[in-house]
Amino acid sequence: MSANQESLVGRLAQIPGRPIVVASHPRSGTHLCIDTLRLNFGPCHTWKYPLERSSKLFCSIDDLGVEGRVQEETILSILKRVDRPVIKSHAMPGLRTVPMFPTGSFDLDAGLAGWTWENARIIYMYRDGREVMRSFHLFFATETDHPQSFSDFLRTKINGRSHARLWADHVESWLEADRALCVSMERLLARPADAIIQIARHAELPVPATAKLPPRCDKDLAGRLLRRAGMHPISTAVSSRYSSDATPHWTDVFSAADREFFHQEAGHVLIRLGYEKSDNWIGSHSHSHDALPKPFVFRAPLADNTATGP
Repeated sequence: MSANQESLVGRLAQIPGRPIVVASHPRSGTHLCIDTLRLNFGPCHTWKYPLERSSKLFCSIDDLGVEGRVQEETILSILKRVDRPVIKSHAMPGLRTVPMFPTGSFDLDAGLAGWTWENARIIYMYRDGREVMRSFHLFFATETDHPQSFSDFLRTKINGRSHARLWADHVESWLEADRALCVSMERLLARPADAIIQIARHAELPVPATAKLPPRCDKDLAGRLLRRAGMHPISTAVSSRYSSDATPHWTDVFSAADREFFHQEAGHVLIRLGYEKSDNWIGSHSHSHDALPKPFVFRAPLADNTATGP
């Protein structure tokens, strides 16, 4: 460990409260979970200065802790604001490598990653991978004048793996991690009371008398300005510039060839999570936008193994 890493780890050790990591593949309910923590648990109800971005309501180590470019003072400033600060990451277990962005994989600072992995309570959010791919593509497509087609995006390889395969590998690696409570976005939305109680017990937080979900944030200009001006905005959600547009369903963007490709790359994970029972979905064209699946909630050995299932 370098002298700089030792300095950072030493300063992190002085933080009074135990952080809570919200980890996920992007577009999997990350900010839903962060805002649920902030809304239901006083020790997580952090604040920001007026005109600060809402990203100061949590510590994104993927942005602030990149190897060789650690923003030490900003990290410490955010983590000291509440008793149980929230850390966000899209890294693999161990919190060392972030593999799935189109610009390529990158590493986080080893000292920061190691300290966080050993000291934080960790929640891993996951979602139907088909919805993840639809949303992930849309997020990048609306930020450029020359977007990839969905089919091309799905097949784009980063370090030899397609986006579909990267999602599957990310989820499966976290299901095997012994420190994380893995919770589906769909379950948190459909059965918030049960999910929030499990999160509270795993994170060593007091169970709230009434479990609440955060409201959807206003994505228009006025809503964004209000979030920027306030100290306790209700939402930390990351939105694309056209996110006020109608949101499609995965069946609206997957061609027959896309279904076949996704199942080859990641279908076994859809089945493992309970989103599908077989490969029959490849040829099916019927769906209900309102019908929520009932995927499994996985609990690793250090994350309360008392029950499994929805």
